[in-house]
Amino acid sequence: TVDSALNSTAFALSQVSDVYFLEDGRLVPISRADLASGGFEDSAAIYRAASGRVYRSLSMRRGDLMEAITILRRARVTSAVR
Repeated sequence: TVDSALNSTAFALSQVSDVYFLEDGRLVPISRADLASGGFEDSAAIYRAASGRVYRSLSMRRGDLMEAITILRRARVTSAVR
């Protein structure tokens, strides 16, 4: 489904770049530990950490996103060559 595709894509991006959430009016990065052990839900609108903490109002910085896409594309090409 589209929902699971968006969740999977967001997870892949989160492994190579920061994901931010809105807290008290400012963007705060989700910790690497939380990003390593949770999952995205609701078409990547929500991130639920293994600890049970739920993050909403998620975003990525445009430059970080572009770099993450490049990294994932290179990883895909490298794995396809093997």
